[in-house]
Parts: sequence; C-alpha cells; structure tokens
Amino acid sequence: MESQKCEIQYNFDHGKHAHEIPALAKHQADNRGKTRISLYIDTDILDAFRERADAAGYGYEPMMNAALRKYLERESSAGKHAASGDKTGAS
Repeated sequence: MESQKCEIQYNFDHGKHAHEIPALAKHQADNRGKTRISLYIDTDILDAFRERADAAGYGYEPMMNAALRKYLERESSAGKHAASGDKTGAS
C-alpha cells in the first residue's frame, strides 16, 4: 500500500495583524517591555510560587517577576551602601 502525502496549503492573503484583533492587541499592550524566556527552576521553588500566587489570586509569573525585581533593587541598594563604607546595608 502506497502512503499518500497530504499537503495542506494556507492562504493568508486576508489575514489580520495582531493589533487589528482586540484581544491580541490587549495582550501585546499588557506585555510591552517583557521578554519570553525558557528557564529551569527547582520544582519546589516553582510549586511554592504557584501555591502563593493561587492564594493571592493571580499568576505565579508576575509574582516571580516582582520577587526578582525586589531582589535586584535590594542588591543595588546594598551595593550603594557598601561603596559608601556602610556594612549594614541600612539607610
């Protein structure tokens, strides 16, 4: 029996750009300044963020982003104190 190859062709002549579709336009606007990445995270860390995010009523990705931002801000602040001779990191 000879196998038949099915070739599907798509025509995008009448396709729309994402900004022309309200739901996609909103998604693009909401994610401006964000970059999609693939990242390995320890399972227990991911589970903890998911549990906390579920309890808070929003997604774990924004929660992880906020935690990373807070860490960077704290590190940046600690670096400024270290440069000035302050070893406590206090303001």
